[in-house]
Amino acid sequence: MKVRKEYIILGIVIIACMAYLTLYNKDRTRYTLPSPPPIEKDALSAVAITRGDTTLRLEKKGNRWYIEPGGYPADKDRVNAMLEAFRGFTLTTLVSESGSFGRYGLDDVGKITAKAWAGNNLVRSVDIGDTVSTRQHTFVKLPGDGNVYHARGNLKNLFEKSRDDLRDKRVLSFSQSDIRRIRITAGRAARELVRQEIVKGEEKPGPQGKRESPGGPVKAIRWNDANGATVDEKMVLRLLTMCADMRCSVFIEGEKEGSTEPLFRIEMEGTQTQVLTLFPGKDEGAKEYPATSSGSNNFFLLSTHTVDELRNIVTGLLSR
Repeated sequence: MKVRKEYIILGIVIIACMAYLTLYNKDRTRYTLPSPPPIEKDALSAVAITRGDTTLRLEKKGNRWYIEPGGYPADKDRVNAMLEAFRGFTLTTLVSESGSFGRYGLDDVGKITAKAWAGNNLVRSVDIGDTVSTRQHTFVKLPGDGNVYHARGNLKNLFEKSRDDLRDKRVLSFSQSDIRRIRITAGRAARELVRQEIVKGEEKPGPQGKRESPGGPVKAIRWNDANGATVDEKMVLRLLTMCADMRCSVFIEGEKEGSTEPLFRIEMEGTQTQVLTLFPGKDEGAKEYPATSSGSNNFFLLSTHTVDELRNIVTGLLSR
């Protein structure tokens, strides 16, 4: 009887332990993740990114985004990636309720605070910390919430950008087919190139002897200099291809054009005149060269690789 009683007591203890463990685990996972309100597509009009004492602000004007202060055009692809991150912001896991933020990169030294507005309304604010080792999630914290969460995506990679990172590095942008005349100057040497369209096969004999058009005239493009001499058309195409969507390495703030003689100057005339002027490097072993263009209000640097290719083209086109 005594043994039976002990078995009963042991069974009760085991059931109580199992119940405790079951309820304990349920309580541990029974929480509701905050659900950030949705943001309508194209509703965002301003973004602020703060790290320490530095804040970058992006503002939408018309269909373009600009960096303020300064009014510099922002890189469209990088801004769009940020906007999508704001719109698709999703919390996946509660990580910590301890109030300890340094280990997650969410203390005042390490965190990045990203905010987004729609008009005058602040619609998203999040503190961004370190990226999880898998690079698929990021430690984040919400305003007024002492918890640390996982958010989907590598948000730190998207928002850890400097002013220069976010600037649109495009310094020339035009359609090659728009260009009708090119003027190249290097020191005392100069040459003007003119585009010509030659119509070929405009008509052909039909079955009754009539002249019929084979779907319209076929136009061939030729480039000559102002005196009618032919030029290397492949070099002209290379030049236009390089300049039509030219991006710099970095902008040089505050530098003004001095008395330094340019290495060369290229003017491409179409609906608008596009101009690129290249200057000598700071020293003999310079890896980048200062330049100006009609598409930028600032001096900027072009890589040695770009400059060497442009110099070869210019030298070739100036030779007769």
